[in-house]
Amino acid sequence: MFEQIESLYGIERKVFKEMCVYMLGKELYVASREACDLANRLRYRNEGVGIMLGRSVMGRFKLTTNAIQLFGRYATKRVVEIDARQAIEFAAGGIIKTECKDEGYVIVRCGSDYLGCGYYRGNGEVESLVPKKRRLILQKDGGD
Repeated sequence: MFEQIESLYGIERKVFKEMCVYMLGKELYVASREACDLANRLRYRNEGVGIMLGRSVMGRFKLTTNAIQLFGRYATKRVVEIDARQAIEFAAGGIIKTECKDEGYVIVRCGSDYLGCGYYRGNGEVESLVPKKRRLILQKDGGD
C-alpha cells in the first residue's frame, strides 16, 4: 500500500515511521505507537485504534478525508488547488471545474487547507468525495 501512496500522491513512507500502521482487509489504518502499545497491553486487538488512512478501491488507493486533512501537506502529486468559492461548492459535495493532469483520485486543497478527496475523470471536472455526513449544507436564497 505504501508504494501506491508514494507513487500516486508523493507522500513518503517516512511520514509514518513513528506510527503504528496496520491493515484490516483492504483498509490501511494508522495510530500512534502509544495507542497500539496500550491496546496490546490490554489484549485489545488493534482494530478500532487510530484512523483509517485509506483503502484499495478497484486497484487504486483512495485516501480518506481525515487522512488528507492530516497528511495532505506531505503530498507532492495529485494535488488540485481551488479557490475559496470553489472550496464552498466542493465542501457541499459539488463538482468543481478545474484541470488536472492525472485522472482518478486527487487531493483537493484551498490555500493551506486540505479539504478532502475528489475524483477527476479527465473532463475538466473534479467530483467531491467528501462524505455526506461531513458536507457543508448550503442555504438556497429564497429571495425573501
